[in-house]
Amino acid sequence: MRNKFSKSEEVSQIAVLSFAMLTAVSLIAGGCSTVERTNYTEPRVIVVRNSSGIHLSAVSLRGVVEPGGKSIRMGTISPVGAGVSQVFQRPTQPPPLPKQVVISWVDYAQRPYERQISLERILTDPDAQTRNSLVFEITPSGRVRVYKE
Repeated sequence: MRNKFSKSEEVSQIAVLSFAMLTAVSLIAGGCSTVERTNYTEPRVIVVRNSSGIHLSAVSLRGVVEPGGKSIRMGTISPVGAGVSQVFQRPTQPPPLPKQVVISWVDYAQRPYERQISLERILTDPDAQTRNSLVFEITPSGRVRVYKE
């Protein structure tokens, strides 16, 4: 059976299909690392609040490493006294926040702690859109509460 397309038409169809596949893969891969930005406004301020009741020698915040991707370092502060809130203004045009972050801290006895937290729900919550601060609060039980205020 003869093919009804000429060689140049076959090459064009292959090129269009290849471009469509690459575009689809790029969109899927890009969507895996950050939260969709079209449905919400990202907070302009990040707050790290130490409600643990003890002094912390250091607190770090970074994006979760995606397979084949790089870790997004968001910042480290030290020391953070008990009851202290550290406030950080984000740049004018910051990169999008990742879907997941890791907050890690070290207490003054040099014991390390680490929690992985999803940001997707809090960032896309329509009730929190008017609040421009994203708060990471370390509690006495070692939990980390994340909310907007």
